[in-house]
Amino acid sequence: MKGIPMRKGRISTLLGVLVTFCTLAAGLSWQGSARAEEAENVMLIFDASGSMWGQIDGKPKYEIARDVVGGVLSDMSGKVNLGLMVYGHRTKGNCKDIETVIPVSPIDAGRYMTAIRKIRPKGKTPITAAVRKAAEGMRYREEKSTVILVSDGLETCKVDPCALAKELERDGVDFTVHVVGFDLKKQDTSSLRCLAEATGGKFLSAENAGELGQAVGQVVAAVKEPQPAPVPEPQPVAEPAGVKLSALLSEGGELVKSGLLWTITKAGEAGKPVKKTAKSQPELALEPGKYHVLVTHRLARAETGFEVPESGLLEKQVVLNAGLLKVSAIAEEGGETLTGVLFYLYDGAGKKLKSRGGGETGFVAGAGTYKIEVVFGKIKATASADIAAGETTDIVVTLGSGFIKPSMKLSAGADAGDRDVIYTIYEAKQNLQGKRKRLLSRRGSARMAVSSGKYYVEAKYGSAVAGVEVEVRAGQLVEPVITLGAGILSVRGLATEGGEQLSKIYFTVFENRKSLDGTRKKVISGQGSTPKYKLSAGKYYVTAVYGFARASGEFEVKSGELTQAAINLNAGVLEAKAAGPDGKEVYRPYFTVYEAKKNLEGKRKRITGTGGSPRSFRLTAGKYFLVVTSRKKTVEQDVEVKAGERTEVTAEFSE
Repeated sequence: MKGIPMRKGRISTLLGVLVTFCTLAAGLSWQGSARAEEAENVMLIFDASGSMWGQIDGKPKYEIARDVVGGVLSDMSGKVNLGLMVYGHRTKGNCKDIETVIPVSPIDAGRYMTAIRKIRPKGKTPITAAVRKAAEGMRYREEKSTVILVSDGLETCKVDPCALAKELERDGVDFTVHVVGFDLKKQDTSSLRCLAEATGGKFLSAENAGELGQAVGQVVAAVKEPQPAPVPEPQPVAEPAGVKLSALLSEGGELVKSGLLWTITKAGEAGKPVKKTAKSQPELALEPGKYHVLVTHRLARAETGFEVPESGLLEKQVVLNAGLLKVSAIAEEGGETLTGVLFYLYDGAGKKLKSRGGGETGFVAGAGTYKIEVVFGKIKATASADIAAGETTDIVVTLGSGFIKPSMKLSAGADAGDRDVIYTIYEAKQNLQGKRKRLLSRRGSARMAVSSGKYYVEAKYGSAVAGVEVEVRAGQLVEPVITLGAGILSVRGLATEGGEQLSKIYFTVFENRKSLDGTRKKVISGQGSTPKYKLSAGKYYVTAVYGFARASGEFEVKSGELTQAAINLNAGVLEAKAAGPDGKEVYRPYFTVYEAKKNLEGKRKRITGTGGSPRSFRLTAGKYFLVVTSRKKTVEQDVEVKAGERTEVTAEFSE
């Protein structure tokens, strides 16, 4: 969609519409506080399609939306768990450009605004795909969830939002979409209206924003200041027959008030559930008869049967027979709780049930024996835990770990530094081939967790490598400083002694010392104009190749110093072309360059050959023999290339 400038005087109306999404989210929170302890999950879908560059009173629409969101985040904090999804902000014309920028979580206003400020409108409007992704991310089939869509345009990816709305309403536990549309002008909004109303949500547009002004202020104020619980709306008259369900963590324990999922089927009939809900104590109207109920709470589950009478409400309690397992990890006895730890929970048969990360974490599961695996960097540990119904079990796993934080310096007298070094930790013990087992690696100085024991820590700076052995004890931070004994070699290639510097030279650095077979060990190579090589102190042999010109030199690198070196390639350029009579183009000429001098057999050594005209050859200064062929005709001539110069020759073909 293209951005469309808007008439002045409409910005206040549009602001009212955009603020309405906050009213909806806030309304969810204070209504939910009267019936549940947990904040409700809300995903805001932010339109970043190209049309959001459209302006109102000289201000882009996406900036207006951004400012409105920032102004009310504090009012919503603590009331809802809010996520941010954006579409159309990364690429043009891509219906898959949808990103969950912030997952549903307690509101961090600073993080939220940092994310929104980075948004720049660019692409299409994949409304349907975005709503589906948000619904699935919030597990709409299992938990109550709400989506608020803020958009200034219609679906542009050839799918039907209305059809999706009906599907989500049918399969979801308690799923709602609210749509805030603005600057839609005379577009057909029926699909957006259906997306909202088919899920029980509201559709709001610029046309009714003025009427919402006072209501917005009242709702935001009600959320901002603690108020008595609102008077509940009149409830529909209960059906004459039904069931009221509730769950206990253990026999005689307290009611479970959140995180439940109920699935009711008719007794003896497997298939589509009769009812499915995530309410903590649902009252369900059911026809008289026998039913089966399955309730899950985190990892705990229980199931039983019940019979609905001909009239009246049956109250049915289900005991989950579950408890809470709290688990954390420490490096040593009495140490602080570690963060950045991964915890895996397995059942008695070894099946992985759940994983969580962080510092201290918890699992709600049925009574029984479980296995816990703790992963901290490369460190792994396991523990066994017995969960008792209605009780909290605390498990603290001692990893017996320490930390290595290496740094390096180029020479003995230099200060310690980082300088884009790669640090690698190996086991100290070597195998029969003299090699060590690699454990982990980091770029730059960083604290790395390891088990107690001996290690070899290596620092690699370019091609310079050095290492030290260290010993780590539980809870200890070891900070080895590795002296690399390294310097930098900066090398360049010249056309003549003291002359012009050449570009596109291929350099290869070798150890200066030759092996028994007369070869040198290669250290590093690459193409450039003035590369800088990080090398261990010592002598090196460097070759430079410029086209077909080649030269070399020996240089010494000193610890902690920069060595600047130049290699004289004694090279020039031969530019050859072919021409016919009166400058006519020659058909597919082929150029071959030979050494000028013949061998004992009267033959010349071929250097290179290529087709097309003109052609350039980078050569060592000297005399050459040029052969140019076209069809069955050949032109031969002697040429001389001078160092630091461009020699131009023309092979002239007659009729």
